Amino acid sequence: MHSICLGVVRKLLLIWRDGNRHIYRFKRDKLDLFEKRLEHINKEHYWPVEMDRKPRSISQIEHWKAIEFQHFLLYVSSLLVDVLPNHHFFNLMLLRFGITILLSPTLNDKYNEYAGQLLRLFVSNAIQIYGKEFCVYNVHSVIHLA
Repeated sequence: MHSICLGVVRKLLLIWRDGNRHIYRFKRDKLDLFEKRLEHINKEHYWPVEMDRKPRSISQIEHWKAIEFQHFLLYVSSLLVDVLPNHHFFNLMLLRFGITILLSPTLNDKYNEYAGQLLRLFVSNAIQIYGKEFCVYNVHSVIHLA
């Protein structure tokens, strides 16, 4: 919860939303597109009733709970396919699939080593994409989860 949801996923979303001069930031039209997709999920009742919290706007990230970051990573992140540049999106998918494997008891037993490879590749690529300053403790700890 702390390392992945409140650490890495939150950090990525804040970078994409707020950015800086060296790191990719959502362009206004791309951010609007993603926000419309989130609204569509909520309005059209596509969000499962078993999940207590519906996705909130990216402008409210500071108020998101850990479960919202988890839902974003595991279920909503695929909506970024044409919002993020390809290398950012594919790197996010490395994190998503690695964590998905680790959260599933049956998949974790069989594919734990593969999940570790995905997560190490995520960290390695993230350092290249976002710079060395991105690799804080939470990001580094991802390589040890498997």
